[in-house]
Amino acid sequence: MRAGVIGFGVGEQHAMAYAEDARARLVAICDPDPAKREAARARFPETEILADPGEILARKDIDAVSIASPDDAHYGQIVAAIDAGKHIFVEKPVCLDKDELTDIHRRLQNK
Repeated sequence: MRAGVIGFGVGEQHAMAYAEDARARLVAICDPDPAKREAARARFPETEILADPGEILARKDIDAVSIASPDDAHYGQIVAAIDAGKHIFVEKPVCLDKDELTDIHRRLQNK
């Protein structure tokens, strides 16, 4: 499984899990914060480090994405990941309201 991680706060734990699992390959990490990107480069020098979550979601060489970004970004990133056909692991909360959750459920049912 080729994985990407969005958010390098809590996402660092996701990245470590992928990097340590022989069945997975950590392909890319994304964070808009330059200091977090530098920390990710230092911790995972073989992994591509990006600023834009859209880059991870659009990549064909990533099968699964961990979404560990700020809570208000989860819904949009989940929708983009569903549309891109990615497997998704998302930190809580999945989204911020019932309408977002209903839309996510509908999208998953239509896949």
